[in-house]
Amino acid sequence: MAQPNAEQQAVEWEDKAFIKQVTLRGTVVGLIIGSFVLISNFQFGLQTGWVSMMSLPSALLACAIFKQVYPKIVSPQRLVDQPFTDVENVYIQSIAVAVGTGPLALGFVGVIPAIEKFLTKEESGGFITGEDGGTSLSLTKLIIWSIALAFFGVFFAVPLRKQVIIKEKLPFPSGSATATLISVLNDSEILHEVPKSELRKIYYEYNEVLRSEDRESSATGEGNNGTPSLGPAGDDINDTTTNTTYNENLKILIRTFTVSSIYTLVSYFIPIIKAIPIFGSYLNENYLWNFQPSPAYIGQGIIMGLPTTSYMLFGCVLGWGIMAPLCKFFKLVDPDAEVNDWENGIQGWILWCSLSVMVVDSCVGFIVVTVKSVLKWYFEHREGMYEKLPSIFSAQDIFGGNSSLGEQHLLIAEGTSNSPILTAPCSNGHNSISNDTSPMAKKSQLSLLDGDNGESQSGGLYEVHSNTMVRMKSLNGASAVSGGTSMARGNSVIYMSKEHDHDVKDPKYLIKYTTVFSGIIISSIVCIISMVYIYGIAIIPIYSIILALILALFLSVLAVRALGETDLNPVSGIGKLSQLIFALITPRNKPGAVLLNLIAGAIAEAGAQQAGDLMQDLKTGHLLGASPKAQFIAQMIGASWSIVLSSVMYVLYNKVYDIPNENFRIPTAVIWIDCARLVLGNGLPRGATTTSVVLGIIFGIISFVKNIYRDHDKDENKFIGKMLLYLPSGVAVGVGIYNTPSFTIARFIGGLIGYIWVTQKKCNRTTIIVFSSGLVLGEGICSIFNMVFSSFNVPHL
Repeated sequence: MAQPNAEQQAVEWEDKAFIKQVTLRGTVVGLIIGSFVLISNFQFGLQTGWVSMMSLPSALLACAIFKQVYPKIVSPQRLVDQPFTDVENVYIQSIAVAVGTGPLALGFVGVIPAIEKFLTKEESGGFITGEDGGTSLSLTKLIIWSIALAFFGVFFAVPLRKQVIIKEKLPFPSGSATATLISVLNDSEILHEVPKSELRKIYYEYNEVLRSEDRESSATGEGNNGTPSLGPAGDDINDTTTNTTYNENLKILIRTFTVSSIYTLVSYFIPIIKAIPIFGSYLNENYLWNFQPSPAYIGQGIIMGLPTTSYMLFGCVLGWGIMAPLCKFFKLVDPDAEVNDWENGIQGWILWCSLSVMVVDSCVGFIVVTVKSVLKWYFEHREGMYEKLPSIFSAQDIFGGNSSLGEQHLLIAEGTSNSPILTAPCSNGHNSISNDTSPMAKKSQLSLLDGDNGESQSGGLYEVHSNTMVRMKSLNGASAVSGGTSMARGNSVIYMSKEHDHDVKDPKYLIKYTTVFSGIIISSIVCIISMVYIYGIAIIPIYSIILALILALFLSVLAVRALGETDLNPVSGIGKLSQLIFALITPRNKPGAVLLNLIAGAIAEAGAQQAGDLMQDLKTGHLLGASPKAQFIAQMIGASWSIVLSSVMYVLYNKVYDIPNENFRIPTAVIWIDCARLVLGNGLPRGATTTSVVLGIIFGIISFVKNIYRDHDKDENKFIGKMLLYLPSGVAVGVGIYNTPSFTIARFIGGLIGYIWVTQKKCNRTTIIVFSSGLVLGEGICSIFNMVFSSFNVPHL
């Protein structure tokens, strides 16, 4: 099979934006992968309210398609003319994420079911005409609703890129992890932004290791002066290792997908395995204590991690093991009501406690993060801390203590008048550290390299650019590990100081501000017209939608910052906060106040979700040098396709299943409607008010402490680190309370498996995510077959 030429394979970070990224083939593949993710998210969103971006498996599947399938259907010459690149990989996964998160962003697992299933005639302000309440929006109205919510969050996010990614360089952990995986799979160059002090730390930490390896390499007589010989053999090693990493991840994804798919199909014909009464029939029938050995929920637990799943298990025990029996003992609920009755049963009663915990935790955390961000911005700008101090270190590999290192060279060239130029061991094993930063001194430091072009005597080991960027071309294939992240051999890494702003050079690859502002105006007008068309201007006044959009704009900014710093997009808390604010400005006796409250929350949640998704993708693209404009196009294409597919899938689920039911409890919808009723002054069940207030105070204090000390150096004060770890998260506890025990137990098992896997096997985090994603995708996608079986009334065994 023909291969891309060397020039195509060796594109550097600064030049990647010029590569063609928006392609028809990439668009089609992205839409297909995104459709699978969307179907999976619908399944679990309606069951438990859990929705995932699935950016890592989307990137892996895209790479698999273009490495395994695409070469078999096109000519070898076409592979040479149009090679698959890492930036096209970014474009594809951006489309997939935009499509896949549609069920949450467009309200199909929360607000829409709340309006259709639980809203009463009085609460709707006349929108619902039936005496028993409930309505069913047509497919046309669902599509119009989706169009109203699909785009303004995308335009809100674009202006934030310059501030949070380029200037502040917020980490966005999931986006960074996706960039690392794509870089490994495609053997390409990636940017790592670190504090200037860390550049020095890298040098000093590994100096002795490098000298030791240099002596070992010299003793074995490798290459010239201890330097491994360069040439085709080195390339073969790099290619082999990269292919091995890719093949291993792909095999893991396929195997776990297969296992999960088999379970899904078997569970239809043998439904008892969905609720195994391992705690006895009494607890199963009265308090829903059973076990569901779902690979998908175990996979979700692995992704969430042991701390989060432990908090959820604590909430499960608190809600279903303590409060539920006490509620029944003191006759706080109707004794004849079913346990899973959302209005009169135990599940409905403890839901208020769950709602109290989650709302308080979200609001307190949101306020603390906002205040800290504002204070940080104020002091940094007041003290002039945004000086551009270019400091770049780049290397072919990231070094780690357990890696198999050949001879490596480090060079840190800092272009400031008061910073030393540091160079790592030369081929003779000596260091050169100079505080003299005069032009002549810099020239002498760089004279370690042979010639002005920066090539070393050993044949192209270094490349130097403007005395600020150094790439090491080590071709011995040594693997590398840094900060627990394993990097494949051969993919180049550029280390750059966070004090230096580095962005795409050509403005034509950025999104124009005229596009942004016109997009905000047009998408806002579309939102207003669509909502008025669906619900009527008497129920949804125009001023209320404008206020909701303005509120969504500000909340999106805060959501992006929270996501960038904590890797958690607080969309649920944002929706509840929006509901609370609208309850304060909307008269309680206004017809349709509850419906208006739900719509305001939906607008805020949609804006925050879309802005967060795009910013994660933009972080991935920034680290790999992708065009922001291409990613913006990907988001728009993905959101457009998600409008149609999400609407169709929601209609299908309602036609096939009688929702809500035992399998699809739509807990998120219940939380939405109950929160709207709560903030508008509707009464709580007997005893629920006191319990909710007490739990709210407790978890409000816990949330305040956790968020105040979240950024504290845990290595410096281990007591604080342990204290924060053992203080439960209110959102996780709340999820454990409102979800039935079977879901939580399976997730806790997954979290425990992931913890043991990491600590005992020292497994790479990316591999674990790929493993768990296969479990989630297998059950989610194969739920389509169960839907078909149900629609044709295929009998159970």
